[in-house]
Order: sequence, then structure tokens, then C-alpha cells
Amino acid sequence: MTVKKISDMKEDESQQYIVSWCLQHSLIAVAVPNGMNLSSAVGIMRKYGVGTSELKAQNAKQIALLKKEGLHVGFPDLMIFGEKKGKGTILFMENKVKGNKTSPYQNACGDWLRSLGFEVMTSTSSANAIWQIAEFFNHEDQSENEKYLKERQKVSKQLKEKKKCVAN
Repeated sequence: MTVKKISDMKEDESQQYIVSWCLQHSLIAVAVPNGMNLSSAVGIMRKYGVGTSELKAQNAKQIALLKKEGLHVGFPDLMIFGEKKGKGTILFMENKVKGNKTSPYQNACGDWLRSLGFEVMTSTSSANAIWQIAEFFNHEDQSENEKYLKERQKVSKQLKEKKKCVAN
């Protein structure tokens, strides 16, 4: 098994690593779909001989659908829900790797969210994101998130058991 260094991760891999770290620390990270989420689909399509023009057309269709479903261009990649000073809060995180910069849309969206009183951060790597998240939530108790995660596990188990009963 090959283990990638954090510095060699692509943006989607980096985001998966951040989400995993958050869950391990009882923080709930919710991803916002964007064009980068389509990169793995593009790889699969190329593998099966889909041409560049068809890929672009499919990508444009998918982005149009996401916009109809509420995609807001420039919105940060992650919303991280947690507790800070005994209250629920959301940290918005834009994940950039390998020297990528935020777009004018992302800058405008970040400014807007800050004007509403939210914290918005941009990470330069998985390690940088994790450090910022840990500092922001100050390693505080996440008891409400822990209750929620336990409840989700319970519901998931019940649904699996229900499927087994229906299958038999």
C-alpha cells in the first residue's frame, strides 16, 4: 500500500483527510459540491474513452444542475459545525493546495460571510487546515456533536437491521 504525503495530496484528497480528522474530533464537516468534486468522474470517463468536448459538455450540465439545486459559486468548500464557548458555531473553510489561490468569487463570498459574523478561513494544506480548525475550536468539548454522531450511528444500525428483515 502506498501512503501519500500530505503535501502530495490533490484538493479532493486533502478535503477527505480534513473531513476524517474532523470526525475523529467530533466536529461535523459538511462539504459543498463544486467542480472539483467532478474530477474523479472525469477520470473514469476518460478511462472509458470519453472525448474532451463531451467531458466539457457533461461537466457544464452537472454544474448547471448543481446551480439549480442551490450551488453558490465561490462558497467555501467546507462548513465545520462545532461548539465554542458553549454555543454552536460554524467555521467556513476554503481548501487550497499546491499554491492555488482563491478566486474573486471566493473572496467576495468570504467577505460576505464575515460581514454576517462568521469565521472564514483559507487553508494552504491539510495540515494547515487541521491546525486552523483545532485553534478555532480550541479543543473544546463537542458533547452536542458527540450526541448527534451517536444518534446517527443508532439510526444507521436500525436501518441496516430493517433491510435485513425485509430481505429475509
